[in-house]
Amino acid sequence: MAISMGGFAIFTFIIFFTYNNVGITQTAIAAPGKDGAKTISSSNVILNEYTSLTIDASIGVNSISVGNACLNSNGRFPSNLSSGDLVMIIQMETAAINSAADTSPTPDFIDNTGNFEFAEVLNVPSASKIILKSGISKSYDCSGKVQVIRVPRFSSLKINSSGTVTVPDWDGTTGGVLAVEVNGETIIDGAIDVTGRGFTTSCQNKSCLQDDLKSISSNAFQNSSQFVNENPRSLNLYTRIFMGGGDDARYLNDAQIRNSGNGGGIVYLISYGKVSGSGIIEANGGNSDGIKRDTIYNKGSKLSGGCGGSVFIYSQGATVSNLRINAKGGNGISNNMQGLCENELIGGTGGTICITNNNSLKLDVRGGNFGISNLPQSVYSLPGIIALSPLNPYSSGGSLSVELLDFNGETKNGAIHLLWSTATEINNDFFTIEKSTDGLNFVGYGKIEGAGNTTVVQNYTYNDLKPSKGINYYRLKQTDFNGKYEYLKIITINIQITS
Repeated sequence: MAISMGGFAIFTFIIFFTYNNVGITQTAIAAPGKDGAKTISSSNVILNEYTSLTIDASIGVNSISVGNACLNSNGRFPSNLSSGDLVMIIQMETAAINSAADTSPTPDFIDNTGNFEFAEVLNVPSASKIILKSGISKSYDCSGKVQVIRVPRFSSLKINSSGTVTVPDWDGTTGGVLAVEVNGETIIDGAIDVTGRGFTTSCQNKSCLQDDLKSISSNAFQNSSQFVNENPRSLNLYTRIFMGGGDDARYLNDAQIRNSGNGGGIVYLISYGKVSGSGIIEANGGNSDGIKRDTIYNKGSKLSGGCGGSVFIYSQGATVSNLRINAKGGNGISNNMQGLCENELIGGTGGTICITNNNSLKLDVRGGNFGISNLPQSVYSLPGIIALSPLNPYSSGGSLSVELLDFNGETKNGAIHLLWSTATEINNDFFTIEKSTDGLNFVGYGKIEGAGNTTVVQNYTYNDLKPSKGINYYRLKQTDFNGKYEYLKIITINIQITS
Protein backbone atom coordinates (compact mmCIF):
# COMPACT_ATOMS: atom_id res chain seq x y z
CA MET A 1 0.00 0.00 0.00
CA ALA A 2 1.42 3.42 -0.94
CA ILE A 3 0.66 6.55 1.05
CA SER A 4 1.40 9.90 -0.58
CA MET A 5 2.90 12.50 1.75
CA GLY A 6 4.21 15.78 0.46
CA GLY A 7 5.30 14.35 -2.86
CA PHE A 8 6.92 11.27 -1.37
CA ALA A 9 5.44 7.80 -1.70
CA ILE A 10 5.76 5.92 1.55
CA PHE A 11 5.12 2.21 1.29
CA THR A 12 3.58 0.36 4.20
CA PHE A 13 4.17 -3.38 4.43
CA ILE A 14 0.99 -5.26 5.33
CA ILE A 15 1.81 -8.90 5.94
CA PHE A 16 -0.79 -11.64 6.35
CA PHE A 17 0.31 -14.86 8.03
CA THR A 18 -1.75 -17.93 8.78
CA TYR A 19 -0.25 -19.99 11.58
CA ASN A 20 -1.98 -22.42 13.86
CA ASN A 21 -2.20 -21.22 17.45
CA VAL A 22 -0.69 -24.04 19.44
CA GLY A 23 0.46 -24.66 22.99
CA ILE A 24 -1.30 -23.52 26.12
CA THR A 25 -4.88 -22.40 25.49
CA GLN A 26 -7.04 -20.18 27.65
CA THR A 27 -8.77 -23.23 29.08
CA ALA A 28 -5.43 -24.29 30.52
CA ILE A 29 -5.00 -20.90 32.17
CA ALA A 30 -6.94 -21.33 35.37
CA ALA A 31 -7.75 -17.88 36.67
CA PRO A 32 -8.69 -15.43 33.90
CA GLY A 33 -10.84 -12.60 35.24
CA LYS A 34 -9.68 -13.02 38.83
CA ASP A 35 -9.03 -9.26 39.22
CA GLY A 36 -12.65 -8.41 38.38
CA ALA A 37 -14.14 -5.71 36.16
CA LYS A 38 -12.05 -2.56 35.64
CA THR A 39 -13.26 0.92 34.65
CA ILE A 40 -10.74 3.72 34.15
CA SER A 41 -11.74 7.40 34.08
CA SER A 42 -8.59 9.18 35.29
CA SER A 43 -5.38 9.98 33.45
CA ASN A 44 -1.96 8.30 33.46
CA VAL A 45 -3.12 5.10 35.13
CA ILE A 46 -0.43 2.39 35.42
CA LEU A 47 -1.74 -1.18 35.63
CA ASN A 48 1.40 -3.33 35.82
CA GLU A 49 4.10 -4.05 38.39
CA TYR A 50 7.67 -4.79 37.31
CA THR A 51 10.71 -6.71 38.46
CA SER A 52 13.74 -8.25 36.74
CA LEU A 53 15.14 -11.74 36.27
CA THR A 54 18.28 -12.34 38.38
CA ILE A 55 19.38 -15.80 37.15
CA ASP A 56 19.32 -17.07 33.57
CA ALA A 57 16.26 -19.20 32.78
CA SER A 58 16.41 -22.01 30.21
CA ILE A 59 13.56 -23.41 28.16
CA GLY A 60 11.44 -25.89 30.11
CA VAL A 61 12.14 -24.64 33.64
CA ASN A 62 9.19 -23.58 35.78
CA SER A 63 11.13 -21.79 38.55
CA ILE A 64 12.46 -18.28 37.95
CA SER A 65 14.54 -16.05 40.23
CA VAL A 66 13.62 -12.36 40.37
CA GLY A 67 14.49 -9.18 42.22
CA ASN A 68 11.12 -8.84 43.96
CA ALA A 69 8.63 -11.69 43.76
CA CYS A 70 5.82 -9.84 45.53
CA LEU A 71 5.27 -7.74 42.38
CA ASN A 72 3.13 -5.24 44.21
CA SER A 73 5.55 -2.58 45.40
CA ASN A 74 3.30 0.24 44.21
CA GLY A 75 0.06 -1.29 45.48
CA ARG A 76 -1.51 -1.61 42.04
CA PHE A 77 -3.00 -5.01 42.92
CA PRO A 78 -5.13 -6.04 45.93
CA SER A 79 -2.40 -8.39 47.22
CA ASN A 80 1.06 -9.73 46.48
CA LEU A 81 1.68 -12.16 43.62
CA SER A 82 0.15 -15.59 44.28
CA SER A 83 -1.24 -18.73 42.64
CA GLY A 84 -3.39 -18.05 39.59
CA ASP A 85 -1.79 -14.67 38.80
CA LEU A 86 -0.26 -14.02 35.39
CA VAL A 87 3.19 -12.71 34.47
CA MET A 88 4.80 -11.66 31.22
CA ILE A 89 8.48 -12.53 30.77
CA ILE A 90 10.31 -10.45 28.16
CA GLN A 91 13.98 -10.00 27.30
CA MET A 92 14.78 -6.43 26.33
CA GLU A 93 18.41 -6.45 25.18
CA THR A 94 21.70 -8.28 24.40
CA ALA A 95 21.59 -8.32 20.62
CA ALA A 96 25.17 -8.34 19.34
CA ILE A 97 25.98 -5.14 17.47
CA ASN A 98 28.49 -4.67 14.68
CA SER A 99 30.35 -1.72 16.24
CA ALA A 100 33.16 -1.20 13.74
CA ALA A 101 34.18 2.44 13.40
CA ASP A 102 32.55 4.56 10.70
CA THR A 103 30.01 1.91 9.75
CA SER A 104 26.29 1.66 10.09
CA PRO A 105 25.86 -0.53 13.20
CA THR A 106 23.68 -3.54 12.48
CA PRO A 107 22.90 -6.66 14.50
CA ASP A 108 25.22 -9.63 14.04
CA PHE A 109 22.57 -11.86 15.62
CA ILE A 110 19.77 -11.20 18.10
CA ASP A 111 20.35 -13.90 20.74
CA ASN A 112 17.29 -14.08 23.00
CA THR A 113 16.41 -10.42 22.51
CA GLY A 114 12.67 -9.97 22.10
CA ASN A 115 11.75 -13.37 23.53
CA PHE A 116 8.53 -13.17 25.49
CA GLU A 117 5.72 -15.28 26.91
CA PHE A 118 2.85 -15.19 29.37
CA ALA A 119 2.85 -17.71 32.22
CA GLU A 120 0.53 -18.46 35.12
CA VAL A 121 1.91 -18.56 38.65
CA LEU A 122 1.75 -21.80 40.64
CA ASN A 123 3.12 -20.37 43.88
CA VAL A 124 5.59 -17.85 45.32
CA PRO A 125 7.78 -19.72 47.84
CA SER A 126 10.10 -16.81 48.67
CA ALA A 127 10.72 -13.11 48.12
CA SER A 128 12.95 -13.90 45.13
CA LYS A 129 11.40 -17.04 43.60
CA ILE A 130 8.33 -17.60 41.40
CA ILE A 131 7.10 -21.09 40.51
CA LEU A 132 5.15 -21.26 37.25
CA LYS A 133 2.48 -23.83 36.39
CA SER A 134 4.17 -24.71 33.10
CA GLY A 135 7.77 -24.76 31.95
CA ILE A 136 8.76 -21.69 29.98
CA SER A 137 8.85 -22.01 26.20
CA LYS A 138 11.99 -19.94 25.60
CA SER A 139 15.32 -19.15 27.20
CA TYR A 140 16.25 -15.82 28.82
CA ASP A 141 19.61 -14.24 29.74
CA CYS A 142 19.39 -12.01 32.80
CA SER A 143 22.28 -9.94 31.44
CA GLY A 144 19.84 -8.95 28.71
CA LYS A 145 17.64 -7.06 31.16
CA VAL A 146 14.75 -9.50 31.33
CA GLN A 147 11.57 -8.08 32.80
CA VAL A 148 9.02 -10.11 34.73
CA ILE A 149 5.81 -8.10 34.60
CA ARG A 150 2.68 -8.75 36.64
CA VAL A 151 -0.33 -8.75 34.32
CA PRO A 152 -3.83 -7.83 35.58
CA ARG A 153 -6.51 -10.42 34.78
CA PHE A 154 -9.70 -8.40 34.38
CA SER A 155 -13.12 -9.88 33.73
CA SER A 156 -13.82 -6.79 31.59
CA LEU A 157 -12.06 -3.51 30.86
CA LYS A 158 -13.56 -0.11 30.04
CA ILE A 159 -11.45 3.01 29.50
CA ASN A 160 -13.76 6.02 29.50
CA SER A 161 -13.14 9.04 27.30
CA SER A 162 -11.41 10.84 30.18
CA GLY A 163 -9.21 7.85 31.00
CA THR A 164 -5.60 7.23 29.94
CA VAL A 165 -3.50 4.14 30.60
CA THR A 166 0.29 4.34 30.34
CA VAL A 167 3.52 2.78 31.65
CA PRO A 168 6.64 3.98 33.48
CA ASP A 169 9.48 5.09 31.21
CA TRP A 170 12.08 2.46 30.44
CA ASP A 171 14.75 3.14 33.09
CA GLY A 172 17.41 0.73 31.85
CA THR A 173 16.02 -2.18 33.88
CA THR A 174 12.22 -2.13 33.83
CA GLY A 175 9.30 -0.19 32.34
CA GLY A 176 8.10 0.64 28.86
CA VAL A 177 5.74 -2.35 28.57
CA LEU A 178 1.96 -2.52 29.12
CA ALA A 179 0.40 -6.00 29.33
CA VAL A 180 -3.25 -6.73 30.18
CA GLU A 181 -5.47 -9.81 30.00
CA VAL A 182 -9.26 -9.37 29.76
CA ASN A 183 -11.55 -12.39 29.98
CA GLY A 184 -14.56 -10.51 28.57
CA GLU A 185 -15.13 -7.38 26.54
CA THR A 186 -12.64 -4.51 26.20
CA ILE A 187 -13.96 -1.02 25.44
CA ILE A 188 -11.48 1.79 24.81
CA ASP A 189 -13.11 5.21 24.51
CA GLY A 190 -10.10 6.94 26.05
CA ALA A 191 -6.44 6.17 25.37
CA ILE A 192 -3.67 3.68 25.92
CA ASP A 193 -0.49 5.69 25.34
CA VAL A 194 3.12 4.47 25.59
CA THR A 195 4.54 7.07 23.22
CA GLY A 196 8.22 7.79 23.93
CA ARG A 197 8.37 5.24 26.78
CA GLY A 198 10.88 2.98 25.04
CA PHE A 199 14.64 3.01 24.49
CA THR A 200 16.75 6.13 24.23
CA THR A 201 19.86 6.69 22.15
CA SER A 202 23.12 5.71 23.80
CA CYS A 203 25.82 6.72 21.34
CA GLN A 204 28.94 7.11 23.48
CA ASN A 205 31.32 9.67 22.04
CA LYS A 206 33.01 12.62 23.74
CA SER A 207 32.01 15.33 21.29
CA CYS A 208 31.24 15.90 17.65
CA LEU A 209 34.78 17.11 16.92
CA GLN A 210 36.65 14.14 18.43
CA ASP A 211 37.09 10.78 16.75
CA ASP A 212 38.97 8.77 19.38
CA LEU A 213 35.89 6.98 20.72
CA LYS A 214 34.06 4.78 18.25
CA SER A 215 31.79 2.80 20.57
CA ILE A 216 28.03 2.43 20.38
CA SER A 217 25.90 1.07 23.22
CA SER A 218 23.63 -1.81 22.28
CA ASN A 219 20.76 0.12 23.90
CA ALA A 220 20.61 2.37 20.87
CA PHE A 221 19.66 -0.37 18.46
CA GLN A 222 16.84 -2.29 20.02
CA ASN A 223 13.64 -2.66 18.00
CA SER A 224 12.50 -0.75 14.97
CA SER A 225 15.79 0.92 14.12
CA GLN A 226 17.57 -2.39 14.43
CA PHE A 227 15.24 -5.11 13.25
CA VAL A 228 12.51 -3.48 11.16
CA ASN A 229 14.27 -0.64 9.39
CA GLU A 230 17.05 -2.64 7.79
CA ASN A 231 14.97 -5.61 6.63
CA PRO A 232 11.26 -5.60 7.48
CA ARG A 233 10.69 -9.18 6.40
CA SER A 234 13.45 -10.59 8.60
CA LEU A 235 11.65 -9.88 11.86
CA ASN A 236 9.59 -12.81 13.13
CA LEU A 237 6.63 -10.92 14.52
CA TYR A 238 5.14 -13.93 16.18
CA THR A 239 7.93 -15.03 18.47
CA ARG A 240 9.59 -11.73 19.45
CA ILE A 241 8.47 -8.25 20.42
CA PHE A 242 10.46 -5.00 20.70
CA MET A 243 10.28 -1.47 22.00
CA GLY A 244 11.24 1.40 19.71
CA GLY A 245 14.86 2.57 19.75
CA GLY A 246 16.43 5.99 19.50
CA ASP A 247 16.84 6.31 15.75
CA ASP A 248 19.67 8.79 15.20
CA ALA A 249 22.61 6.84 16.61
CA ARG A 250 22.16 3.84 14.36
CA TYR A 251 23.32 5.40 11.11
CA LEU A 252 27.04 5.85 11.53
CA ASN A 253 29.36 4.81 14.32
CA ASP A 254 31.63 7.82 14.11
CA ALA A 255 32.75 10.68 16.31
CA GLN A 256 29.49 12.59 16.57
CA ILE A 257 27.24 12.58 19.60
CA ARG A 258 23.86 11.50 18.29
CA ASN A 259 20.71 11.62 20.34
CA SER A 260 17.10 11.30 19.32
CA GLY A 261 13.57 11.18 20.62
CA ASN A 262 12.80 8.15 22.77
CA GLY A 263 11.39 5.07 21.09
CA GLY A 264 7.82 3.93 21.60
CA GLY A 265 6.91 1.35 24.23
CA ILE A 266 5.03 -1.95 23.97
CA VAL A 267 1.29 -2.64 24.35
CA TYR A 268 0.16 -6.27 24.57
CA LEU A 269 -3.59 -6.67 25.05
CA ILE A 270 -5.17 -10.12 25.43
CA SER A 271 -8.96 -9.97 25.26
CA TYR A 272 -11.21 -13.02 24.94
CA GLY A 273 -14.23 -10.82 24.21
CA LYS A 274 -14.52 -8.22 21.49
CA VAL A 275 -12.33 -5.13 21.51
CA SER A 276 -13.95 -1.87 20.42
CA GLY A 277 -14.45 1.81 21.20
CA SER A 278 -13.90 5.28 19.84
CA GLY A 279 -10.50 5.72 21.49
CA ILE A 280 -6.86 5.26 20.52
CA ILE A 281 -3.84 3.08 21.27
CA GLU A 282 -0.50 4.79 20.67
CA ALA A 283 3.07 3.50 20.79
CA ASN A 284 4.75 6.23 18.75
CA GLY A 285 8.36 7.26 18.85
CA GLY A 286 9.06 10.58 20.54
CA ASN A 287 9.65 13.70 18.49
CA SER A 288 12.96 15.50 18.29
CA ASP A 289 13.69 18.56 20.43
CA GLY A 290 12.75 21.93 18.97
CA ILE A 291 16.22 23.46 18.65
CA LYS A 292 16.28 27.09 17.61
CA ARG A 293 16.80 27.66 13.90
CA ASP A 294 20.30 28.58 12.63
CA THR A 295 22.12 27.61 15.82
CA ILE A 296 25.27 25.67 16.51
CA TYR A 297 24.78 21.91 17.05
CA ASN A 298 23.73 21.47 20.67
CA LYS A 299 25.36 18.55 22.50
CA GLY A 300 22.67 16.34 23.98
CA SER A 301 19.85 17.71 21.87
CA LYS A 302 17.41 15.27 20.27
CA LEU A 303 17.68 15.75 16.52
CA SER A 304 15.90 12.72 15.08
CA GLY A 305 12.59 11.16 15.94
CA GLY A 306 12.43 7.95 17.98
CA CYS A 307 11.26 4.71 16.37
CA GLY A 308 7.74 3.43 16.82
CA GLY A 309 7.08 0.70 19.37
CA SER A 310 4.81 -2.36 19.17
CA VAL A 311 1.07 -2.93 19.64
CA PHE A 312 -0.23 -6.52 19.82
CA ILE A 313 -3.89 -7.43 20.31
CA TYR A 314 -4.75 -11.11 20.73
CA SER A 315 -8.49 -11.69 20.86
CA GLN A 316 -8.74 -15.41 19.95
CA GLY A 317 -11.03 -14.69 17.01
CA ALA A 318 -13.23 -12.07 18.69
CA THR A 319 -13.61 -8.87 16.66
CA VAL A 320 -11.30 -5.88 17.04
CA SER A 321 -13.10 -2.86 15.64
CA ASN A 322 -13.27 0.94 15.25
CA LEU A 323 -10.16 1.84 17.24
CA ARG A 324 -7.28 3.99 16.04
CA ILE A 325 -3.93 2.29 16.58
CA ASN A 326 -0.64 4.13 15.96
CA ALA A 327 2.97 2.99 16.13
CA LYS A 328 4.47 5.85 14.15
CA GLY A 329 8.02 7.11 14.13
CA GLY A 330 8.71 10.45 15.81
CA ASN A 331 9.37 13.54 13.72
CA GLY A 332 12.86 14.87 13.03
CA ILE A 333 13.83 18.42 13.89
CA SER A 334 13.37 21.25 11.40
CA ASN A 335 16.22 23.76 11.36
CA ASN A 336 19.30 24.91 9.52
CA MET A 337 22.14 24.21 11.92
CA GLN A 338 25.63 25.62 11.55
CA GLY A 339 28.92 23.86 12.16
CA LEU A 340 30.67 20.63 11.30
CA CYS A 341 28.33 18.39 13.24
CA GLU A 342 25.27 18.71 11.11
CA ASN A 343 23.75 15.35 10.20
CA GLU A 344 20.57 13.83 8.84
CA LEU A 345 17.56 15.15 10.74
CA ILE A 346 15.49 12.09 10.08
CA GLY A 347 12.18 10.91 11.38
CA GLY A 348 12.01 7.67 13.32
CA THR A 349 11.14 4.36 11.69
CA GLY A 350 7.57 3.15 12.10
CA GLY A 351 6.88 0.35 14.57
CA THR A 352 4.80 -2.83 14.56
CA ILE A 353 1.06 -3.49 14.85
CA CYS A 354 -0.08 -7.10 15.07
CA ILE A 355 -3.78 -7.84 15.68
CA THR A 356 -6.14 -10.80 15.44
CA ASN A 357 -8.34 -9.13 12.82
CA ASN A 358 -9.02 -5.75 11.30
CA ASN A 359 -12.63 -4.54 11.40
CA SER A 360 -12.79 -0.85 10.49
CA LEU A 361 -9.57 -0.09 12.35
CA LYS A 362 -7.43 2.93 11.54
CA LEU A 363 -3.82 1.69 11.66
CA ASP A 364 -0.75 3.89 11.20
CA VAL A 365 2.91 2.80 11.22
CA ARG A 366 4.34 5.62 9.11
CA GLY A 367 7.90 6.76 9.62
CA GLY A 368 8.33 10.20 11.17
CA ASN A 369 8.59 13.36 9.09
CA PHE A 370 11.98 14.57 7.89
CA GLY A 371 13.51 17.60 9.46
CA ILE A 372 14.56 20.45 7.19
CA SER A 373 18.34 20.82 6.97
CA ASN A 374 20.75 22.81 4.83
CA LEU A 375 22.52 19.53 4.04
CA PRO A 376 21.30 17.08 1.38
CA GLN A 377 18.92 14.48 2.80
CA SER A 378 20.31 11.02 2.19
CA VAL A 379 18.40 8.94 4.72
CA TYR A 380 14.68 8.24 4.61
CA SER A 381 12.29 7.21 7.35
CA LEU A 382 10.79 3.83 6.65
CA PRO A 383 7.31 2.68 7.64
CA GLY A 384 6.78 -0.15 10.06
CA ILE A 385 4.80 -3.37 9.73
CA ILE A 386 1.13 -4.26 10.07
CA ALA A 387 0.33 -7.95 10.48
CA LEU A 388 -2.64 -10.12 11.38
CA SER A 389 -3.17 -13.28 13.46
CA PRO A 390 -0.72 -13.16 16.37
CA LEU A 391 -0.07 -16.57 17.86
CA ASN A 392 -1.27 -17.79 21.24
CA PRO A 393 0.72 -15.56 23.61
CA TYR A 394 0.73 -18.10 26.43
CA SER A 395 3.12 -20.24 24.41
CA SER A 396 4.95 -17.31 22.76
CA GLY A 397 3.73 -18.63 19.41
CA GLY A 398 6.15 -21.57 19.44
CA SER A 399 5.60 -24.42 17.00
CA LEU A 400 4.89 -27.24 19.47
CA SER A 401 4.84 -30.89 18.43
CA VAL A 402 1.78 -31.54 20.58
CA GLU A 403 -1.33 -29.42 21.01
CA LEU A 404 -2.33 -30.20 24.58
CA LEU A 405 -6.02 -29.96 25.37
CA ASP A 406 -5.97 -30.85 29.06
CA PHE A 407 -3.88 -32.37 31.84
CA ASN A 408 -5.42 -33.11 35.22
CA GLY A 409 -5.69 -35.74 37.93
CA GLU A 410 -7.98 -37.25 40.52
CA THR A 411 -7.62 -39.47 43.57
CA LYS A 412 -8.94 -43.04 43.52
CA ASN A 413 -8.58 -45.51 46.39
CA GLY A 414 -5.41 -43.84 47.72
CA ALA A 415 -3.83 -43.53 44.27
CA ILE A 416 -3.67 -40.59 41.86
CA HIS A 417 -5.15 -41.11 38.40
CA LEU A 418 -3.60 -38.75 35.81
CA LEU A 419 -5.39 -37.92 32.56
CA TRP A 420 -4.43 -35.81 29.56
CA SER A 421 -5.57 -35.38 25.98
CA THR A 422 -4.13 -33.91 22.79
CA ALA A 423 -5.79 -32.38 19.73
CA THR A 424 -2.89 -32.97 17.33
CA GLU A 425 0.52 -34.64 17.47
CA ILE A 426 3.52 -34.35 15.15
CA ASN A 427 6.44 -36.79 15.47
CA ASN A 428 5.45 -37.53 19.06
CA ASP A 429 7.47 -40.48 20.38
CA PHE A 430 6.41 -40.58 24.03
CA PHE A 431 5.30 -38.69 27.14
CA THR A 432 7.10 -38.76 30.46
CA ILE A 433 5.35 -38.16 33.78
CA GLU A 434 7.72 -36.37 36.15
CA LYS A 435 6.99 -36.04 39.85
CA SER A 436 8.06 -33.63 42.59
CA THR A 437 7.12 -32.85 46.16
CA ASP A 438 8.40 -29.24 46.11
CA GLY A 439 7.60 -28.02 42.59
CA LEU A 440 11.32 -27.50 41.91
CA ASN A 441 13.03 -30.87 41.68
CA PHE A 442 11.36 -33.38 39.34
CA VAL A 443 12.25 -36.99 38.60
CA GLY A 444 10.96 -39.26 35.85
CA TYR A 445 8.18 -41.49 37.12
CA GLY A 446 6.45 -43.06 34.13
CA LYS A 447 6.60 -43.30 30.34
CA ILE A 448 3.63 -43.50 27.94
CA GLU A 449 3.95 -44.12 24.20
CA GLY A 450 2.70 -41.26 21.98
CA ALA A 451 0.58 -41.50 18.83
CA GLY A 452 3.27 -40.29 16.42
CA ASN A 453 1.37 -38.18 13.90
CA THR A 454 -2.35 -37.61 14.27
CA THR A 455 -5.04 -34.97 14.02
CA VAL A 456 -7.51 -37.07 16.00
CA VAL A 457 -8.02 -36.38 19.71
CA GLN A 458 -5.94 -38.79 21.82
CA ASN A 459 -6.61 -39.61 25.50
CA TYR A 460 -3.93 -40.84 27.90
CA THR A 461 -3.86 -42.06 31.51
CA TYR A 462 -1.27 -42.95 34.13
CA ASN A 463 -1.68 -44.14 37.73
CA ASP A 464 0.57 -43.13 40.60
CA LEU A 465 -0.02 -45.97 43.05
CA LYS A 466 2.29 -44.51 45.72
CA PRO A 467 1.61 -40.78 46.00
CA SER A 468 3.25 -38.74 48.72
CA LYS A 469 1.25 -37.31 51.56
CA GLY A 470 0.43 -33.64 50.98
CA ILE A 471 0.99 -31.82 47.66
CA ASN A 472 2.14 -33.89 44.69
CA TYR A 473 3.47 -32.01 41.65
CA TYR A 474 3.23 -33.71 38.24
CA ARG A 475 4.97 -32.38 35.13
CA LEU A 476 4.13 -33.64 31.65
CA LYS A 477 7.11 -33.92 29.29
CA GLN A 478 6.84 -34.69 25.57
CA THR A 479 9.68 -36.14 23.46
CA ASP A 480 9.92 -36.32 19.64
CA PHE A 481 11.37 -39.18 17.62
CA ASN A 482 14.50 -37.05 17.08
CA GLY A 483 15.06 -36.73 20.83
CA LYS A 484 13.88 -33.12 21.14
CA TYR A 485 11.58 -32.54 24.08
CA GLU A 486 9.53 -29.90 25.85
CA TYR A 487 7.61 -29.52 29.07
CA LEU A 488 3.90 -28.99 28.59
CA LYS A 489 2.24 -28.37 31.93
CA ILE A 490 2.46 -28.87 35.71
CA ILE A 491 -0.46 -29.79 37.95
CA THR A 492 -0.77 -30.27 41.70
CA ILE A 493 -2.86 -32.77 43.66
CA ASN A 494 -3.15 -32.70 47.45
CA ILE A 495 -3.68 -36.07 49.06
CA GLN A 496 -4.17 -37.04 52.68
CA ILE A 497 -3.15 -40.62 53.37
CA THR A 498 -4.77 -42.30 56.36
CA SER A 499 -3.81 -45.62 57.89
